[in-house]
Parts: sequence; C-alpha cells; structure tokens
Amino acid sequence: MASLSEKLRFSVFSEIAKDRLTHCAARRARNMTIMALLALAMIAAPATRSADQPCPGEKKSGCAVKVDLAFIIDRSGSLDISKRGQTYDVQLQAIATALRDPDLIPQNGSVAVAVVAFADEPTILVEKTEINSAEDAEAVARRVECNKCVAPPGGFCPEPPTSFCPVFGLSQGSFFGKALLLADKELNKPVTPDAINPARRRIFIASTDGGLTDLKESAEVANGVEKASKTEGIIARLDIILLGADAEENNEGEIANIVFPKPPDDLPGRVLTIKPDNCNAPNQESFADCADQVTEFANFIRVAFTRDFKVTTDADTPPNAPVIDGARSLRQAIEQANCNDGPATITFDKNVKIIKPEEPLPALTAPDIKIDGCSGEDCLDSVTIDGSMTDTTKGEAHRYGILIRSTRVSVLRLRIINFEMAGIAVDPVCPFDKVGGNRIEQNRLEDNKEAGVLILDPSPDSDGSNNFGNRISSNTISGSRTLIDLGGDGPTANDPGDLDEGPNRLLNFPENVVVAQIGDSATITGTAAPNGEVEIFEVVRLDPSSDDPVADAVRPLTTALTDGNGAFSATGVPPSSTGFYVVTATDAIPDGISANTSELNNLVVCGLAAAKITLEGGNDVLEFEPVVAPDEALISMTNSRTFTVENTGCQPLSVGFASITREVTNRTLPTNGGNLDDSKFFTVSIIDAQEQEKAFNRESEPILIHRGINNARRFRVFFHPEIPAPARSKDRLSASNVLPNNFRSKVFLNLNGVRTDSVTINATVDGRVRFIDNAGNAETAQAQFEHSGNDATVSFFVYDSDLNADKVEFTFLDKNGNALPVNNPSISLQEAIRLRKVKVVVGQSYEVRQRFTNGKVLSKVCSVAVKVFEGAAPKDDTESASRCSRRTVAQSLSLNKNRVTTISLPSLRLAFDRTEVR
Repeated sequence: MASLSEKLRFSVFSEIAKDRLTHCAARRARNMTIMALLALAMIAAPATRSADQPCPGEKKSGCAVKVDLAFIIDRSGSLDISKRGQTYDVQLQAIATALRDPDLIPQNGSVAVAVVAFADEPTILVEKTEINSAEDAEAVARRVECNKCVAPPGGFCPEPPTSFCPVFGLSQGSFFGKALLLADKELNKPVTPDAINPARRRIFIASTDGGLTDLKESAEVANGVEKASKTEGIIARLDIILLGADAEENNEGEIANIVFPKPPDDLPGRVLTIKPDNCNAPNQESFADCADQVTEFANFIRVAFTRDFKVTTDADTPPNAPVIDGARSLRQAIEQANCNDGPATITFDKNVKIIKPEEPLPALTAPDIKIDGCSGEDCLDSVTIDGSMTDTTKGEAHRYGILIRSTRVSVLRLRIINFEMAGIAVDPVCPFDKVGGNRIEQNRLEDNKEAGVLILDPSPDSDGSNNFGNRISSNTISGSRTLIDLGGDGPTANDPGDLDEGPNRLLNFPENVVVAQIGDSATITGTAAPNGEVEIFEVVRLDPSSDDPVADAVRPLTTALTDGNGAFSATGVPPSSTGFYVVTATDAIPDGISANTSELNNLVVCGLAAAKITLEGGNDVLEFEPVVAPDEALISMTNSRTFTVENTGCQPLSVGFASITREVTNRTLPTNGGNLDDSKFFTVSIIDAQEQEKAFNRESEPILIHRGINNARRFRVFFHPEIPAPARSKDRLSASNVLPNNFRSKVFLNLNGVRTDSVTINATVDGRVRFIDNAGNAETAQAQFEHSGNDATVSFFVYDSDLNADKVEFTFLDKNGNALPVNNPSISLQEAIRLRKVKVVVGQSYEVRQRFTNGKVLSKVCSVAVKVFEGAAPKDDTESASRCSRRTVAQSLSLNKNRVTTISLPSLRLAFDRTEVR
C-alpha cells in the first residue's frame, strides 16, 4: 500500500518530536523550525525530567499504601506425591517466581512478605521480611524454594528439602484456621524492633487442594481476622487458590465461605481455581509439566494486589488534589492508581458521562492499571473524555487523551474525542519508562487530530529497546489522519518479509486481501502473520478530501484466524455500508504477555457495491400531498416524488425492482394473510440522462450503477389512489382493498440480487366519506330499495378513508316526491361497524344493509334518499331508483349533493329492524 505523502509524514513526525521535548526536556522549543526540532530530537543528551511529570522511580514519598503479604500454603498429607504429584512444589515455586518479578511483588520497600505452611499445626517458613531490593527478593525466594520436595540447585539450603515434603499418613489434619491466625499474628509484628506500625493494607493468599479439616472453624476465624483488621483501620483481603484437585474434591462451595471481604465491598475476596493436569497426577515426580501452573498461580497474585478506584464525578480537579467526601475525579483515580504502583482498576459511577480535562490527564505510569469506561453488565454508554477544553501547555503538557507509559495497562470501552495528537498513545517518554503488553480495546476514538491510537518506541536516550506487545482491537475510530499509527510517521507501506523492528515490531498489515460477495454477505481472504488473527473493519466513511478511497471512519465487524502459512478466510462478513473494508493483523504472542497489532492503514480494500439512497428534499420519507381519491387511477407528474441511488462502493451496483409493500399498522390492515402488494396505488419509473422515463417494475431488467455521484440514477414514484371496491366479509383483505386517509408503503429494491434496502412512502387521501357502487365507482353510486310484503331493505356501499362516518339518515319519498313522515329516521353507523363480526379497518369500502318493517308505509315508498354524516354535517348522499311507473316523478325526487333537508315527523311510524354492515 502507498504511504502518505512525505509532507504529511514530516508534519506528523515533527509533532511527535515536539511532544517528546515537551515531556522530558527542561526547555520547550515551541518556536523553533521543524528542522531544528528534528535535529534536537536526534542529538539531545538524556533529557532532564520535569518536576510536574515524574518518571518511574521518582514516586512521591508516602504515595503508595504499604502492603503486608502472607502466603499460607497447604503442606498436609493429602499433598503427598503419591496423591497430588507436584502440587506442593508448585505452590512454593510460584511464590518464588512472584518474588523475583518486581511487576508482581514490588521491590521498593512497599511490600513485606511472610510464608506460613499448615497441616496439623502451622509453621512459619519465612518470617515477615520487607522487600527493599532485588537482593531481598532473591533471598526470600531461595528460602521458599528450600522447602520444596526437590532441592533447588546451588546447595545453599540449611536442611535436606525432603524433610519438608508432605507425607500421607504422617500429618492427617489440614487445619487452615490455625494457620490464618498465625499469619495474622506474624503480619502484626514490626519488621524491625523500632518499627511500630503495620502496613495499612494486608493481603492473605492461601493455597490448598481444598481438603480442609476445619472448614466451618476456618470461616469463623476468617470473620474474626477481618473484623479485627477493620478495627485497626487496616484494609484486609483473603484469597484462596485451589489446585491439584478437580471440582468434585476441592470443596469450592465451602471454601468460598472463608474468603473475605464479601461483596458489595470494592475488593471482594476470591476463590481462584487452577485445573489439575499431569503436574498433579499421583506419583508424578517430574516438575517439567508444571510451568503453566506456576505461571497461573503467580499471576493470581496480581489479582490479589489489585485495588479499585471508582470515578464518582465528571468534574476535573487540579493535580494532586485530595479526594474529599468520596468525590473522586478521573485525574485523582489515575494519580491514586499510579501511587499504588501495582494492579489497579479504574471504573466509573453510572452518573459520570462526560469528562473535559482542563489540562492533560496524568500518564499511566504504574503497571497493570485497567480503565474500563463501561463497567457492569447493564452499561449502555461509554464515558466520554473530551479534549476540546484541554490546555496542553499545562501540567504534563502532552496532547493525548490517555497516555500510557507502562506495561500491562488496559484501556477499555472509553469514548475519547477532540485531542490534538492521539486519542490513546503508548509513548515511553522518559528514559526508564517500561512499556509493552498493553491492551487498547472496544474504545470509540473520534476526531483526534493525528491518530486514533499511536504506538511509539522509547526515545533515543533510553536503553534502545522496542515497544512490543500492544494489542489494539475492536475499536471504532474516525476523524484522524491515521487511524492506528506505529511510529508516528503516518500510514506506512509494508516491507518485504516483515523483518524490520520498531513499535509493535512494525508488524505488516494483511496483504493480498480479496473481497468476494456471496449473497448478502462477503468472504474476505488474504495473508498476514502466521498463527495469528486478523480483524476486519467496515469503512463507515471515506475521506472526502481524497480522490482515492481513503478510510476516515471505521468500525469492527469480525475476526478470523491465520494458519501456519498466514492465510485467512473470513466468511459471512456483514456488508459494508460504503463497500470498502480495512483489515489489521495481530501476530501470535511472541512477547510473552500480549500480541502485536499492525497499523490500520487508511487505504482501503475494495469490497462490495454499496447503495446510498437520497430522497427528494433530503427527507427521510417520500411525502405526498393529500389528494382526493378519484373513481379511477390517475397518473400525474404533480403527484410524484423522486429519489436517487448512488453507488458509494467499489464494484458495480445492480439495482432491481423487488416490490411495493404496504406497511401494516394499527387499524390499517389486518394480518389475516392478505396480499400486501401496493402496486395498485403506486408505480415507479427510472429517469435516464435525457430525462426520459420508463417503467421500473418486476418485469424490468436490473440496472448497473457504477461508483461515484456522477453515475447516480434517479427514480420517480407516482401515487395514483383509486377508491377500492368493497370486499366481502369472508375475504382476506389485501392492500388493494384498503386505502386509508394516511398510510405508509415501502419501495423495496434488489441490490446485487438481494432485497436489502427500501424507500418509505407516506401517502394521504381526502378524508370525506363517499357513496360508491359495488365496483368502487362514486359517480354511479345508488342506494338499493327492496320491498317484499311488510319488509323492506335499503342497501348501499360506502368508502370512508378515515372511518369517521357516524350517522346515516334516510328519507322515504312517495310518488309525488314528498317525504313520508317517520320516527327515528337515522341510524348509528359507528354502532353497526362496532357490531360487525369481521371488523372494518380504516380505508376499507363496505356495504350497509338496513331492514325496515311496516307494510302500510312501505307500500307508498317510491324511492329512498340516503345521507351520511360526520358529526353534524352531511358529507354525501345518494338515492335509490324509483320503483313507481311515473319516471318523471321519480326524476324530480333526485337530491343534490350535500343538500340539508328538514324532515317533519308526523304520527306515522316506521319500525327499524336491523342495521348490518357487510
């Protein structure tokens, strides 16, 4: 792939150099030329560290809370080699390993360690010892190893190691409660005779196969130790590691009653399980299979050291301000985590939404800090860190949202926006910064000027090592010159063989990437680092300033593994909205603690075609003005709307007609299996470059649209309402039977052979009620009067688009055209509709049949005039044909539309029998 222009690379690199000088140089050369900045970056002597940004090893006095740590290990007979193999030695070797690793147990005097073993009775293997140096840690580690069944090399142990080995039958008991009391007593001792105060934090890490003799008593002792610690103002914690036994033997449920503190405390005690394997097999004398268990045990120690700091306010506080009344800012949480100098978790109260630092947040300088911006299962929105108000000349004077200057840091689920340089940077600014093995995952990084994520190597005045093992995955990134940048030089082409060294080993991003469409998804293949992983991103937005397709916004879609040759194939990849994708590579874990992720190069791989549909007027729906439904469909330009389809993807876009489908909403169409095809009321045409139009329907061949706005095609939708004919009550209503006063339909398009997109139509017709005939015609509407003996029926058809007609009035006329006086000459149409077995829906035409009984009156009726009302106003009327022989008389009885007639009501009565809506 091509890199950015040299001008852009030069600009970005000069920004990095400027920041490096700001961090660690005593003078700030803000007004120097770019060439001078670069020269200074290359020849400067080891930088003088500024007072406002301490480097590792310059921690403030009294910053970290001191910790007393007691290991309590099981040495009972159940851990005999004949029963549990190397389980006993795993405990001791893991403790020795942790002591030798300053990232697990600090060697700066902040931790004092004691080791207690238990069987029938407890024994102190190592009395409380403060770890002030690597030499102190090594001395204690050797004393621990001297208690192993297998003697460590060197011959420095005072007694034969086998004298400490668990022997089945020799020690029957496994009394943990006694050991916990002894360990607590040991931690209460001063380290030196003149020391009087124990540490303010106390950690007990116990390990066992779970076969405790005194389960109930141990829980009571643990409760007492916890209460006594609280009384003394000591933060205490007990974790128990289960190893050597499977779930049926390790009593995990009962062991959980011993650990403390219990939730809802910030640091609940935990039961941690190491699954048994060959290392724990009976009579296993070799330690060769136990390395994984030793590593797992040692890493559990990190869990026990972890402290939680919850951010409870979105206000920013001045640097080094104390926490008052529990109102902790993000700045204070980072300061406390750094002071802890070990594992820490920073989470956020649910009320914290947006944080706007007034000056740069402090860098993360302690190892094993985790910041989670979306804690909890019910978290919906990430916490936002907004750099628009940050004065980058103050405080630590960096221009990143989150700056990582340490190892095994995790930054998760934050939204970081509007910073001058990068949203998140791993930048070993000062000579002794130890970086690498960090995780940057599931963040949203928006509009950070230079990079979403930036990984840099140590500055030239450091030890020259590289910044390895930073995993970057599942991040949504937008609005940066480079989305993921290794080295600060902008998007960079791959090198042959991937042999260069640099940040994250300058891992090559995937090559030979091919995108193939299969149905409505894609298959993406290519090559990357062997035995690793690739992550595929959708390009959500292309850079409008570039003639080439350059990614400006991406979001993660899926991952795939690479085989031993580096090949990968991701199937079922969701379609990209733009038709373009980018892919990152993450290698296997060559650096022990994490894997390296490649750049997310801005230049994209060609994906599927993608449709961008724009509606007339820029609206979300095609809105049609209200029209009067005529007797027949009328196609008119005045009642049409247009939309445009543009191909924003790479491959040609095939657009075919799928359907025009009614959208079913309340009271507009029953879900009784009727056809929802709405082509009776709408048609679509396609407009060519000469403004000529032709029909676009199911019989039309799909059209091809090539990429670019100049190749976009216009379509026109015509709305031509037609009064629907009445449907019988037993019929399944289809869209063609129902024309409401307001309804929605969708024009569905086949995009590349798949029905994947639609245009929404909102159509309105006049709401007045209309008399119609049985075919839906208004002009030939006529009531029917049927008379037989004492009974007569008046029937007529009604189209009511809003179902608001509420009354029908009848006028019976004799041969002279005079109204025959009757009582109650009207009926409630709403009541008749309510009683109909099959409900009438809005926009449906229906038949009304009214039965009358009175032979004397009915025999005089020549015709019947019918008028329908909405409220007090008549809306339409009709009249039956005359059944008398004097047609001239019948013709004179015709009523004008909307005429209001006053009817007198003499004593003659007409009985209303039944009204039926059909």
